Amino acid sequence: MGNYISTSLSNAELSILSSRDTAAYFVSNNLNGTSNNGVMVESYSDYSPTGIFSNTNFEGTGNSSYSYGIINLVNGGSQDAYGAYNSVVNSTGSNSFVSGGINYATQNGTGDAYGSQNSATSISTTTSATVFGSYNDAYAPSNSTGRSIGVYSYASGGDETVIGVSGFAQGNYDLTNGTNNPRGIFGDADGGSGNSDYTYSIYGAAPTGGFYNNYSGYFEGNTHINGTLSKAGGTFKIDHPQDPANKYLVHSFVESPDMMNVYNGNIVTDASGNAVNELPAYFQAENKDFKYQLTVIDNSNDFVMAKVSSEVNNNTFSIKTSKPNVKVSWQVTGVRQDAWANANRVEAEVEKADREKGKYLHPELFGQDASKGLHHSERMTPKPQSAKEQQRIAENKEAMAAAQKRGEELRKQKAAAEQKAKANQQNNPLGGR
Repeated sequence: MGNYISTSLSNAELSILSSRDTAAYFVSNNLNGTSNNGVMVESYSDYSPTGIFSNTNFEGTGNSSYSYGIINLVNGGSQDAYGAYNSVVNSTGSNSFVSGGINYATQNGTGDAYGSQNSATSISTTTSATVFGSYNDAYAPSNSTGRSIGVYSYASGGDETVIGVSGFAQGNYDLTNGTNNPRGIFGDADGGSGNSDYTYSIYGAAPTGGFYNNYSGYFEGNTHINGTLSKAGGTFKIDHPQDPANKYLVHSFVESPDMMNVYNGNIVTDASGNAVNELPAYFQAENKDFKYQLTVIDNSNDFVMAKVSSEVNNNTFSIKTSKPNVKVSWQVTGVRQDAWANANRVEAEVEKADREKGKYLHPELFGQDASKGLHHSERMTPKPQSAKEQQRIAENKEAMAAAQKRGEELRKQKAAAEQKAKANQQNNPLGGR
Protein backbone atom coordinates (compact mmCIF):
# COMPACT_ATOMS: atom_id res chain seq x y z
CA MET A 1 0.00 0.00 0.00
CA GLY A 2 2.91 2.42 0.60
CA ASN A 3 2.77 5.12 3.23
CA TYR A 4 -0.60 5.90 4.69
CA ILE A 5 -2.00 8.60 6.92
CA SER A 6 -4.89 8.35 9.32
CA THR A 7 -6.34 11.74 10.04
CA SER A 8 -9.11 12.24 12.56
CA LEU A 9 -11.16 15.32 11.82
CA SER A 10 -12.91 17.58 14.25
CA ASN A 11 -16.03 15.67 13.29
CA ALA A 12 -15.36 12.43 15.16
CA GLU A 13 -17.50 10.47 12.71
CA LEU A 14 -14.96 10.81 9.87
CA SER A 15 -11.55 9.28 9.39
CA ILE A 16 -9.47 9.60 6.24
CA LEU A 17 -7.02 7.01 5.00
CA SER A 18 -4.87 8.37 2.21
CA SER A 19 -2.68 6.28 -0.07
CA ARG A 20 -1.33 6.13 -3.59
CA ASP A 21 -3.02 2.80 -4.30
CA THR A 22 -5.05 1.36 -1.43
CA ALA A 23 -6.57 3.49 1.29
CA ALA A 24 -7.54 0.57 3.52
CA TYR A 25 -6.65 -3.11 3.42
CA PHE A 26 -8.16 -5.75 5.68
CA VAL A 27 -7.11 -9.38 6.03
CA SER A 28 -9.17 -11.82 8.04
CA ASN A 29 -8.22 -15.46 8.46
CA ASN A 30 -10.37 -18.04 10.15
CA LEU A 31 -9.76 -21.76 9.65
CA ASN A 32 -11.72 -23.18 12.58
CA GLY A 33 -14.82 -24.10 10.57
CA THR A 34 -16.91 -21.02 11.35
CA SER A 35 -17.86 -18.06 9.20
CA ASN A 36 -15.51 -15.14 8.76
CA ASN A 37 -16.12 -11.50 7.86
CA GLY A 38 -13.46 -9.37 6.22
CA VAL A 39 -15.45 -6.21 6.94
CA MET A 40 -18.61 -6.01 8.98
CA VAL A 41 -20.54 -2.78 9.33
CA GLU A 42 -23.58 -2.01 11.45
CA SER A 43 -25.55 1.20 11.02
CA TYR A 44 -28.46 2.44 13.13
CA SER A 45 -30.53 5.51 12.36
CA ASP A 46 -34.11 6.68 12.38
CA TYR A 47 -33.64 8.02 8.83
CA SER A 48 -32.06 6.21 5.87
CA PRO A 49 -29.37 4.20 7.68
CA THR A 50 -26.53 3.20 5.33
CA GLY A 51 -24.24 0.28 6.11
CA ILE A 52 -21.63 1.07 3.48
CA PHE A 53 -21.47 4.24 1.41
CA SER A 54 -19.09 4.44 -1.52
CA ASN A 55 -18.32 7.57 -3.52
CA THR A 56 -15.95 7.10 -6.45
CA ASN A 57 -14.72 9.92 -8.69
CA PHE A 58 -12.35 9.91 -11.62
CA GLU A 59 -9.83 12.73 -11.43
CA GLY A 60 -6.96 13.92 -13.53
CA THR A 61 -6.09 12.92 -17.08
CA GLY A 62 -4.91 9.37 -16.55
CA ASN A 63 -5.29 6.40 -18.84
CA SER A 64 -8.75 5.65 -20.16
CA SER A 65 -10.26 2.96 -17.93
CA TYR A 66 -13.28 2.40 -15.70
CA SER A 67 -14.57 3.77 -12.42
CA TYR A 68 -16.02 1.34 -9.88
CA GLY A 69 -18.03 2.10 -6.76
CA ILE A 70 -17.45 -1.37 -5.30
CA ILE A 71 -15.56 -4.38 -6.66
CA ASN A 72 -16.08 -7.82 -5.15
CA LEU A 73 -13.62 -10.60 -5.91
CA VAL A 74 -14.58 -13.96 -4.43
CA ASN A 75 -12.79 -17.31 -4.61
CA GLY A 76 -15.20 -19.87 -3.26
CA GLY A 77 -12.93 -22.86 -3.63
CA SER A 78 -15.09 -25.96 -3.96
CA GLN A 79 -18.25 -24.41 -2.50
CA ASP A 80 -20.89 -21.96 -3.75
CA ALA A 81 -19.65 -18.40 -4.11
CA TYR A 82 -21.45 -15.07 -4.25
CA GLY A 83 -19.93 -11.85 -5.50
CA ALA A 84 -22.57 -9.95 -3.56
CA TYR A 85 -25.22 -11.33 -1.24
CA ASN A 86 -28.01 -9.07 -0.04
CA SER A 87 -30.67 -9.96 2.50
CA VAL A 88 -33.30 -7.33 3.28
CA VAL A 89 -36.17 -7.67 5.77
CA ASN A 90 -38.71 -5.15 6.99
CA SER A 91 -41.07 -5.20 9.93
CA THR A 92 -44.09 -7.48 10.02
CA GLY A 93 -47.17 -5.62 8.84
CA SER A 94 -45.16 -2.89 7.11
CA ASN A 95 -46.53 -1.61 3.81
CA SER A 96 -43.13 -0.37 2.64
CA PHE A 97 -41.43 -2.06 -0.27
CA VAL A 98 -38.40 -4.30 0.14
CA SER A 99 -35.62 -4.45 -2.45
CA GLY A 100 -32.53 -6.61 -2.42
CA GLY A 101 -30.73 -3.99 -4.47
CA ILE A 102 -31.42 -0.70 -6.24
CA ASN A 103 -29.16 0.57 -9.01
CA TYR A 104 -29.22 4.05 -10.48
CA ALA A 105 -27.25 5.01 -13.55
CA THR A 106 -27.20 8.58 -14.86
CA GLN A 107 -25.50 9.31 -18.16
CA ASN A 108 -24.55 12.97 -18.58
CA GLY A 109 -22.59 12.31 -21.74
CA THR A 110 -23.39 10.49 -24.96
CA GLY A 111 -22.56 6.89 -24.03
CA ASP A 112 -24.78 4.04 -22.91
CA ALA A 113 -26.10 3.80 -19.36
CA TYR A 114 -26.57 0.50 -17.50
CA GLY A 115 -28.55 0.33 -14.27
CA SER A 116 -27.19 -3.16 -13.77
CA GLN A 117 -24.69 -5.20 -15.78
CA ASN A 118 -23.93 -8.84 -15.09
CA SER A 119 -21.45 -11.23 -16.64
CA ALA A 120 -21.11 -14.96 -15.90
CA THR A 121 -18.50 -17.21 -17.48
CA SER A 122 -17.85 -20.93 -17.28
CA ILE A 123 -14.41 -22.11 -18.41
CA SER A 124 -15.08 -25.82 -17.94
CA THR A 125 -15.47 -27.82 -21.15
CA THR A 126 -16.81 -30.96 -19.47
CA THR A 127 -19.59 -29.73 -17.19
CA SER A 128 -23.22 -29.52 -18.28
CA ALA A 129 -24.04 -26.89 -15.67
CA THR A 130 -26.01 -23.80 -16.68
CA VAL A 131 -24.37 -20.37 -16.68
CA PHE A 132 -26.71 -17.57 -15.57
CA GLY A 133 -25.84 -13.96 -16.32
CA SER A 134 -28.65 -13.02 -13.95
CA TYR A 135 -30.82 -15.27 -11.82
CA ASN A 136 -33.97 -14.05 -10.10
CA ASP A 137 -36.27 -15.91 -7.74
CA ALA A 138 -39.63 -14.49 -6.65
CA TYR A 139 -41.81 -16.23 -4.08
CA ALA A 140 -45.19 -15.46 -2.55
CA PRO A 141 -47.16 -17.76 -0.22
CA SER A 142 -49.74 -19.96 -1.91
CA ASN A 143 -52.56 -18.12 -0.12
CA SER A 144 -51.27 -14.68 -1.12
CA THR A 145 -53.40 -12.50 -3.38
CA GLY A 146 -50.37 -10.61 -4.66
CA ARG A 147 -48.14 -11.32 -7.63
CA SER A 148 -44.76 -12.97 -7.90
CA ILE A 149 -42.62 -11.42 -10.63
CA GLY A 150 -39.17 -12.83 -11.32
CA VAL A 151 -38.17 -9.96 -13.59
CA TYR A 152 -40.02 -6.67 -14.06
CA SER A 153 -38.68 -4.13 -16.49
CA TYR A 154 -39.99 -0.66 -17.27
CA ALA A 155 -38.49 1.48 -20.01
CA SER A 156 -39.40 4.95 -21.22
CA GLY A 157 -37.56 6.99 -23.77
CA GLY A 158 -37.62 9.55 -26.53
CA ASP A 159 -38.21 9.19 -30.23
CA GLU A 160 -36.06 6.12 -30.78
CA THR A 161 -36.85 2.49 -30.00
CA VAL A 162 -37.76 1.80 -26.36
CA ILE A 163 -37.27 -1.80 -25.20
CA GLY A 164 -38.36 -3.13 -21.81
CA VAL A 165 -36.49 -6.42 -22.14
CA SER A 166 -33.99 -7.28 -24.87
CA GLY A 167 -32.50 -10.72 -25.35
CA PHE A 168 -29.68 -11.84 -27.62
CA ALA A 169 -28.21 -15.33 -27.75
CA GLN A 170 -25.27 -16.46 -29.86
CA GLY A 171 -24.64 -20.17 -30.12
CA ASN A 172 -21.37 -21.93 -30.76
CA TYR A 173 -21.02 -23.76 -34.04
CA ASP A 174 -19.03 -26.86 -34.77
CA LEU A 175 -19.03 -29.12 -37.80
CA THR A 176 -20.19 -32.18 -35.84
CA ASN A 177 -23.10 -30.89 -33.78
CA GLY A 178 -23.97 -27.59 -35.47
CA THR A 179 -25.33 -24.83 -33.25
CA ASN A 180 -26.68 -25.40 -29.75
CA ASN A 181 -30.12 -23.88 -30.34
CA PRO A 182 -29.61 -20.35 -28.95
CA ARG A 183 -32.73 -18.60 -27.65
CA GLY A 184 -32.88 -14.83 -27.30
CA ILE A 185 -35.75 -15.07 -24.79
CA PHE A 186 -36.99 -18.34 -23.33
CA GLY A 187 -40.15 -18.66 -21.25
CA ASP A 188 -41.30 -21.70 -19.28
CA ALA A 189 -44.32 -21.56 -16.95
CA ASP A 190 -45.71 -24.19 -14.59
CA GLY A 191 -49.13 -23.67 -13.04
CA GLY A 192 -48.33 -26.04 -10.18
CA SER A 193 -50.43 -28.85 -8.84
CA GLY A 194 -53.33 -26.58 -7.88
CA ASN A 195 -56.09 -25.15 -10.03
CA SER A 196 -54.09 -22.45 -11.77
CA ASP A 197 -56.30 -20.01 -13.67
CA TYR A 198 -53.95 -19.56 -16.61
CA THR A 199 -50.34 -20.39 -17.32
CA TYR A 200 -48.35 -18.36 -19.84
CA SER A 201 -44.74 -18.93 -20.80
CA ILE A 202 -44.79 -15.47 -22.40
CA TYR A 203 -47.63 -12.96 -21.98
CA GLY A 204 -47.76 -9.79 -24.04
CA ALA A 205 -50.28 -6.96 -23.81
CA ALA A 206 -50.56 -3.86 -25.99
CA PRO A 207 -52.99 -0.90 -25.89
CA THR A 208 -56.21 -1.50 -27.80
CA GLY A 209 -58.58 0.87 -29.55
CA GLY A 210 -57.48 3.25 -32.27
CA PHE A 211 -53.86 2.16 -32.23
CA TYR A 212 -53.51 0.23 -35.48
CA ASN A 213 -49.83 -0.52 -35.11
CA ASN A 214 -49.78 -1.77 -31.51
CA TYR A 215 -48.76 -5.42 -31.28
CA SER A 216 -48.60 -7.67 -28.24
CA GLY A 217 -46.01 -9.64 -30.19
CA TYR A 218 -44.14 -8.88 -33.40
CA PHE A 219 -41.99 -11.50 -35.07
CA GLU A 220 -39.51 -10.65 -37.80
CA GLY A 221 -38.99 -13.96 -39.57
CA ASN A 222 -40.44 -17.46 -39.57
CA THR A 223 -42.63 -18.43 -36.62
CA HIS A 224 -43.57 -21.95 -35.55
CA ILE A 225 -46.22 -22.81 -32.96
CA ASN A 226 -45.98 -26.41 -31.83
CA GLY A 227 -49.55 -26.47 -30.57
CA THR A 228 -52.91 -24.80 -31.18
CA LEU A 229 -53.18 -21.16 -32.25
CA SER A 230 -56.39 -19.43 -31.20
CA LYS A 231 -57.22 -15.92 -32.39
CA ALA A 232 -60.08 -13.51 -32.86
CA GLY A 233 -59.17 -13.01 -36.52
CA GLY A 234 -56.33 -13.44 -38.95
CA THR A 235 -54.94 -11.89 -42.11
CA PHE A 236 -51.96 -11.78 -44.36
CA LYS A 237 -50.47 -8.31 -44.79
CA ILE A 238 -47.99 -7.52 -47.56
CA ASP A 239 -46.74 -4.53 -49.50
CA HIS A 240 -49.37 -3.82 -52.14
CA PRO A 241 -48.30 -5.39 -55.45
CA GLN A 242 -49.44 -2.33 -57.41
CA ASP A 243 -48.21 0.35 -54.99
CA PRO A 244 -45.73 -1.28 -52.58
CA ALA A 245 -44.22 2.02 -51.41
CA ASN A 246 -47.51 3.53 -50.20
CA LYS A 247 -50.06 0.77 -49.56
CA TYR A 248 -50.59 -2.63 -47.94
CA LEU A 249 -52.68 -5.50 -49.22
CA VAL A 250 -54.62 -7.34 -46.50
CA HIS A 251 -56.70 -10.53 -46.86
CA SER A 252 -58.59 -12.45 -44.21
CA PHE A 253 -58.05 -16.12 -43.41
CA VAL A 254 -60.69 -18.67 -44.43
CA GLU A 255 -62.22 -20.11 -41.24
CA SER A 256 -63.97 -23.42 -40.65
CA PRO A 257 -65.30 -25.36 -37.64
CA ASP A 258 -63.51 -28.38 -39.11
CA MET A 259 -59.80 -28.90 -39.37
CA MET A 260 -60.17 -28.61 -43.12
CA ASN A 261 -57.63 -28.97 -45.91
CA VAL A 262 -58.46 -27.59 -49.37
CA TYR A 263 -57.17 -28.96 -52.70
CA ASN A 264 -58.10 -27.61 -56.13
CA GLY A 265 -57.13 -27.45 -59.76
CA ASN A 266 -58.27 -27.45 -63.39
CA ILE A 267 -58.52 -30.39 -65.80
CA VAL A 268 -59.82 -31.05 -69.37
CA THR A 269 -61.88 -34.12 -70.06
CA ASP A 270 -60.96 -36.42 -72.96
CA ALA A 271 -62.88 -37.28 -76.12
CA SER A 272 -65.22 -39.43 -74.03
CA GLY A 273 -65.81 -36.69 -71.47
CA ASN A 274 -63.74 -38.46 -68.80
CA ALA A 275 -60.85 -37.22 -66.64
CA VAL A 276 -58.92 -38.55 -63.65
CA ASN A 277 -57.63 -36.11 -61.02
CA GLU A 278 -54.50 -37.16 -59.20
CA LEU A 279 -54.16 -35.95 -55.60
CA PRO A 280 -51.00 -35.88 -53.44
CA ALA A 281 -49.72 -39.30 -52.39
CA TYR A 282 -50.46 -38.47 -48.72
CA PHE A 283 -54.04 -37.31 -49.37
CA GLN A 284 -55.98 -40.25 -47.95
CA ALA A 285 -53.54 -40.77 -45.09
CA GLU A 286 -54.02 -37.16 -44.04
CA ASN A 287 -57.72 -36.57 -44.79
CA LYS A 288 -61.20 -38.00 -44.34
CA ASP A 289 -64.81 -36.88 -45.01
CA PHE A 290 -64.20 -35.71 -48.59
CA LYS A 291 -66.40 -33.07 -50.27
CA TYR A 292 -66.34 -32.14 -53.96
CA GLN A 293 -67.15 -29.10 -56.10
CA LEU A 294 -67.03 -28.94 -59.91
CA THR A 295 -67.42 -25.90 -62.16
CA VAL A 296 -67.56 -26.18 -65.96
CA ILE A 297 -65.62 -23.56 -67.93
CA ASP A 298 -67.13 -23.42 -71.45
CA ASN A 299 -67.94 -20.53 -73.79
CA SER A 300 -70.28 -22.46 -76.10
CA ASN A 301 -74.07 -22.12 -76.14
CA ASP A 302 -74.39 -25.69 -74.84
CA PHE A 303 -75.39 -26.38 -71.29
CA VAL A 304 -72.59 -28.69 -70.15
CA MET A 305 -72.93 -30.81 -67.07
CA ALA A 306 -70.17 -32.31 -64.93
CA LYS A 307 -70.21 -34.89 -62.20
CA VAL A 308 -67.90 -36.92 -59.98
CA SER A 309 -68.04 -40.35 -61.59
CA SER A 310 -65.92 -42.07 -58.93
CA GLU A 311 -64.92 -40.83 -55.49
CA VAL A 312 -61.42 -40.73 -54.05
CA ASN A 313 -59.62 -44.06 -54.20
CA ASN A 314 -55.87 -44.56 -54.21
CA ASN A 315 -55.53 -40.78 -54.03
CA THR A 316 -57.42 -40.15 -57.28
CA PHE A 317 -60.99 -39.34 -58.25
CA SER A 318 -62.73 -39.24 -61.63
CA ILE A 319 -65.11 -36.80 -63.28
CA LYS A 320 -67.32 -36.97 -66.37
CA THR A 321 -68.80 -34.20 -68.50
CA SER A 322 -71.78 -34.32 -70.86
CA LYS A 323 -69.60 -32.89 -73.62
CA PRO A 324 -66.07 -34.01 -74.55
CA ASN A 325 -62.94 -31.86 -74.21
CA VAL A 326 -64.38 -29.56 -71.56
CA LYS A 327 -62.35 -27.65 -69.02
CA VAL A 328 -63.48 -28.22 -65.41
CA SER A 329 -62.38 -26.39 -62.30
CA TRP A 330 -62.50 -28.69 -59.28
CA GLN A 331 -62.12 -28.45 -55.51
CA VAL A 332 -61.89 -31.23 -52.93
CA THR A 333 -61.83 -30.68 -49.18
CA GLY A 334 -60.93 -33.12 -46.43
CA VAL A 335 -60.84 -33.08 -42.65
CA ARG A 336 -57.46 -33.77 -41.09
CA GLN A 337 -57.04 -37.18 -39.51
CA ASP A 338 -53.36 -37.16 -38.61
CA ALA A 339 -52.30 -38.15 -35.10
CA TRP A 340 -52.10 -34.59 -33.76
CA ALA A 341 -55.45 -33.58 -35.23
CA ASN A 342 -57.17 -36.68 -33.83
CA ALA A 343 -55.83 -35.86 -30.37
CA ASN A 344 -56.72 -32.15 -30.55
CA ARG A 345 -60.10 -31.77 -32.23
CA VAL A 346 -61.52 -28.24 -32.40
CA GLU A 347 -64.75 -27.70 -30.46
CA ALA A 348 -66.88 -25.12 -32.27
CA GLU A 349 -68.89 -24.12 -29.17
CA VAL A 350 -67.27 -24.14 -25.75
CA GLU A 351 -68.83 -23.30 -22.40
CA LYS A 352 -66.85 -20.72 -20.45
CA ALA A 353 -65.31 -21.89 -17.19
CA ASP A 354 -66.94 -20.61 -14.00
CA ARG A 355 -64.14 -18.14 -13.35
CA GLU A 356 -64.48 -16.83 -16.94
CA LYS A 357 -68.24 -16.28 -16.94
CA GLY A 358 -69.23 -12.64 -16.88
CA LYS A 359 -65.93 -11.70 -18.55
CA TYR A 360 -65.15 -11.05 -22.18
CA LEU A 361 -62.26 -11.38 -24.59
CA HIS A 362 -63.31 -8.04 -26.08
CA PRO A 363 -65.52 -6.27 -23.51
CA GLU A 364 -65.56 -2.97 -25.44
CA LEU A 365 -67.44 -4.63 -28.33
CA PHE A 366 -70.32 -5.48 -26.01
CA GLY A 367 -70.53 -2.12 -24.25
CA GLN A 368 -68.65 -3.38 -21.20
CA ASP A 369 -65.93 -1.70 -19.17
CA ALA A 370 -62.32 -2.80 -19.68
CA SER A 371 -62.34 -4.30 -16.18
CA LYS A 372 -64.66 -6.97 -17.59
CA GLY A 373 -61.83 -8.19 -19.81
CA LEU A 374 -60.87 -11.80 -19.25
CA HIS A 375 -57.21 -10.98 -18.65
CA HIS A 376 -57.60 -7.42 -17.42
CA SER A 377 -56.07 -8.07 -14.00
CA GLU A 378 -53.00 -9.72 -15.57
CA ARG A 379 -51.91 -6.77 -17.69
CA MET A 380 -48.65 -5.37 -16.38
CA THR A 381 -49.32 -1.77 -17.35
CA PRO A 382 -47.17 0.78 -15.53
CA LYS A 383 -48.91 2.22 -12.51
CA PRO A 384 -48.82 5.95 -11.73
CA GLN A 385 -46.20 6.81 -9.15
CA SER A 386 -47.63 7.04 -5.68
CA ALA A 387 -46.87 9.99 -3.43
CA LYS A 388 -44.57 7.70 -1.47
CA GLU A 389 -42.66 6.69 -4.58
CA GLN A 390 -42.33 10.30 -5.67
CA GLN A 391 -41.03 11.19 -2.22
CA ARG A 392 -38.51 8.34 -2.36
CA ILE A 393 -37.22 9.48 -5.75
CA ALA A 394 -36.88 13.05 -4.49
CA GLU A 395 -35.05 11.81 -1.38
CA ASN A 396 -32.71 9.73 -3.53
CA LYS A 397 -31.84 12.79 -5.61
CA GLU A 398 -31.21 14.80 -2.45
CA ALA A 399 -29.06 11.99 -1.05
CA MET A 400 -27.04 11.82 -4.26
CA ALA A 401 -26.48 15.59 -4.18
CA ALA A 402 -25.45 15.41 -0.52
CA ALA A 403 -23.12 12.52 -1.32
CA GLN A 404 -21.45 14.50 -4.07
CA LYS A 405 -21.02 17.45 -1.72
CA ARG A 406 -19.65 15.19 1.00
CA GLY A 407 -17.27 13.59 -1.50
CA GLU A 408 -15.96 17.00 -2.52
CA GLU A 409 -15.34 17.87 1.13
CA LEU A 410 -13.53 14.58 1.67
CA ARG A 411 -11.37 15.19 -1.39
CA LYS A 412 -10.35 18.58 -0.04
CA GLN A 413 -9.57 17.07 3.35
CA LYS A 414 -7.63 14.29 1.66
CA ALA A 415 -5.58 16.81 -0.32
CA ALA A 416 -4.84 18.77 2.85
CA ALA A 417 -3.79 15.59 4.66
CA GLU A 418 -1.50 14.60 1.78
CA GLN A 419 0.12 18.04 1.77
CA LYS A 420 0.66 17.78 5.51
CA ALA A 421 2.17 14.32 5.12
CA LYS A 422 4.48 15.56 2.38
CA ALA A 423 5.61 18.43 4.59
CA ASN A 424 6.23 16.05 7.50
CA GLN A 425 8.23 13.75 5.23
CA GLN A 426 10.37 16.65 4.07
CA ASN A 427 10.99 17.63 7.68
CA ASN A 428 11.75 14.01 8.54
CA PRO A 429 13.85 12.63 5.66
CA LEU A 430 14.14 9.24 7.34
CA GLY A 431 10.43 8.68 6.76
CA GLY A 432 8.52 6.20 8.84
CA ARG A 433 4.98 6.10 10.07
